Amino acid sequence: MSPLKRTKISAIAAAAVVCALIGWVSVLSFYGSMPPIKTTGSVLLWLFAIVCAAAGWVIRKRIGDNGVGMDRSQIQPTTVTQWLALGQATAWAGAVFLGLFAGAGLYIVPNAGRLMAAEADLPGVISGVLGSLAAVVAGIWLERSCEAPPPDAPFTANGLDVG
Repeated sequence: MSPLKRTKISAIAAAAVVCALIGWVSVLSFYGSMPPIKTTGSVLLWLFAIVCAAAGWVIRKRIGDNGVGMDRSQIQPTTVTQWLALGQATAWAGAVFLGLFAGAGLYIVPNAGRLMAAEADLPGVISGVLGSLAAVVAGIWLERSCEAPPPDAPFTANGLDVG
């Protein structure tokens, strides 16, 4: 089993750029037959951003207070790992939706003054971009909050310093 690795910000940004291109080409080609983009489409992104931010704050505080362990009063390490995975998933999903909303915005924002549909879609695109960005930031922050600090003493095996 391979260890969990930090999510690279450059990989998240690359995914958002690729999805922005896909979103832009899709809207450019099929805007007339697409359903309207409503502000309610970003509610789930905002919800995940809030949950990840709150969980990151709680877990960071518990790790700082040595509140992670196997005692009944502590958070289980596997639970922290599950929150870490949720943070990674939220960051990646937020990047995909950030790209799609931003790609749609590349067409909708310049045409908002000319097309009534684009003007009606503008609040949904703005809310989607902001909600997606919040989900990316909160997901990465949750992931980084779940990392345990290195121990103070070097690791030794059979009396030999390995660290």
